[in-house]
Amino acid sequence: MKRKRALSLLLALCLALLPALSAAAAEEAEPIAAERVEITGLDVPVVGEPLDAEVAVGSGNCRVERITWSPAAETAEAGGSYAAAILVSPAEGFVFTEDTAVTVNGGSEGLTVALIAEEGGQQGWLRIECPALEPFTRIDAIAVTGVVEPRAGETPTLDGLAAPAGANYAVQRGSGSFWSCGDEPDFSAMQIMAEGERFAAGRYYALAIGLDIRDGCVLAPPERLEATVNGEPADVAGEVLGSGLIIKYYGPLEDETPYVFPFTDVEQSESNWYYLPVRYANQTGLIAGKSATTFEPDARMTYAEAIKLAVCMRTLHDGGDPGALKPSAAGPWYQSFVDLARDLGIPWEFADYGAPATRADYVRIFYAALPAAEYAAINEIGDDAIPDVKTADPCAAEIYAFYRAGILVGSDAAGTFHPGDSIRRCEVAVIVQHMMDPATRRTVDLAP
Repeated sequence: MKRKRALSLLLALCLALLPALSAAAAEEAEPIAAERVEITGLDVPVVGEPLDAEVAVGSGNCRVERITWSPAAETAEAGGSYAAAILVSPAEGFVFTEDTAVTVNGGSEGLTVALIAEEGGQQGWLRIECPALEPFTRIDAIAVTGVVEPRAGETPTLDGLAAPAGANYAVQRGSGSFWSCGDEPDFSAMQIMAEGERFAAGRYYALAIGLDIRDGCVLAPPERLEATVNGEPADVAGEVLGSGLIIKYYGPLEDETPYVFPFTDVEQSESNWYYLPVRYANQTGLIAGKSATTFEPDARMTYAEAIKLAVCMRTLHDGGDPGALKPSAAGPWYQSFVDLARDLGIPWEFADYGAPATRADYVRIFYAALPAAEYAAINEIGDDAIPDVKTADPCAAEIYAFYRAGILVGSDAAGTFHPGDSIRRCEVAVIVQHMMDPATRRTVDLAP
């Protein structure tokens, strides 16, 4: 009896709550009025290409059901005019109203929007009719001529930039500019050249040319667009409607200034055993003269000069320009090189920088100029094989490494080194060339 009574009470409670639950469900199912419909990506027709049938929805409250073009055509034709009609249905949980705002490609001008009462069994859809569009002509190739290509030591010249006669584009007035890219053709890191700045050897440069696109034309996508400057391929860096930008890289520029041997006190003959080494060392910026026209081949190399040479060799080895290294403006001329040597791990502490360097000391200084891997052995030189240098002597490790690498061969058939003597500048030039150009190194046999 009690059980029946409890069931009756439960049934009564459910019946009492049913209207409230139904009302809540009805309230939960009430659709949301879509305030705005945003359609993007409707492209202007292009002559010779299919009419665009894909757009995107910028709002999440609807779906594009289909796009129709009037007049219907497989591809757009020149001189035609095409209007798109876009049929849109509401997403689940939304409903369109007469107040729903519509934009296509961010604008609403010229749109005709109708709320469909019923079409093909569908209700509550939107029909968006867009204004007629005249098809664009696609530009598949760009050619710019009249570029004076950059040369080291010269300033940019861009007065003659031109597009072909009758082209659907033109070079923007004053748009051409050269940009310095440094050691790599990197567009993102380049800087525009200052007025009067000259092109430098060994560097990359980029030429940027702006284009005005004729009305009714559009550039082809980058993968389909062929761009040339003076007949050579160039890159399309970007485009917006009505304009474009192309980039042409140049470099690394060669130093085209003819080298003139400056020293009047060095006989310019291959029969002169130190002429070619002096020429090499001077042309690479490693060794300068005692004056603009004199080398003084028999002068003795000082400690200051040895340190400077070691720093210059390291700079050249690492891809830099030793000629860009300058003496100190204040104090001893060599102080800037001493400071660099200290930073580079090259021996730099000596009592008298103006004194002639001993042969043992200059080898110790020079050895630190390059990585040890640059001294690969080509000669079999046993321990204590050099008559006046024992393996336990100071600087012996560096001296034996130079003998084994073919940088040094000794002053006589026995390979005598004379570690305590000074060295002439003409001899230094030979050592420098052997160090920097392994093809010039020599073989030697010091077997007893």
